Amino acid sequence: MRKKNLRPLLALLLMVSISGCSSLFSRTHSIEYDTVEELVEQEFSKERFVSIILDGEINPFSTDEAKAPYETLKKYCELTNGGSFSQEEKGNVYHWNPENINEKTGIFTCLHSKDYWAVKIKARHLTGKTMVEGQKGFFISAKVIDAVQHGIKQINERAEAQRLALLEKSRYENMLTTYSDRSNTIKYKGQEVCSLDNRFGYVEEIANERIKILVKGQATRKNEGFFFYSYNGTVNYLVSKTNTLIWADKKDWAQCNFDV
Repeated sequence: MRKKNLRPLLALLLMVSISGCSSLFSRTHSIEYDTVEELVEQEFSKERFVSIILDGEINPFSTDEAKAPYETLKKYCELTNGGSFSQEEKGNVYHWNPENINEKTGIFTCLHSKDYWAVKIKARHLTGKTMVEGQKGFFISAKVIDAVQHGIKQINERAEAQRLALLEKSRYENMLTTYSDRSNTIKYKGQEVCSLDNRFGYVEEIANERIKILVKGQATRKNEGFFFYSYNGTVNYLVSKTNTLIWADKKDWAQCNFDV
């Protein structure tokens, strides 16, 4: 009877065992760090091996390890920093791009209201002799980088634009909260009130859920809620004056302060 050559099968099983065991017992990656530098140093500064099996796919035991730097840093950016995580330079691990690994490696930035940071998720191909003949894969790690030095164009401008956009969003949400809180308070005759579309005037009469308002004018601002934002110091504004009596729902007008 001719003996079957079991070496290829044993080699494959050993490859899966060796390459997969480190990921099989891989720890959960935390985002409980004060800075991204601390996170990267503790979680991803040391290379972790990702195995490629015979059909060119990432070993299922290594899939979580391959995605961990991208997914953890993205979560840290969005949940801890309240920012947006985007790829600036795509990785080039394999041209057939198993598990979309090229979109999870490369250079990434996190833009948030206070600042920005950049990281490089690096994949280094396995070279030289391996413990198992024919074993393939790459080592993955991450490091914090200087975005400008790495040629990310206009990063400062984009970061500032993102910061201002997030700041404006926060101010707008605070304005809506202020308007909503004040619109639900008790109205009284002679009270100064304003609407979300920047009209202002005085309460003349109250009838259940309706109020009669002497509208004195409207601030000529493009943005709504002008009278409900918080400002540092005195803010000058133009108005179109009128002297009109209207009836309106109580909830559509809120206490405010104006000087015309």
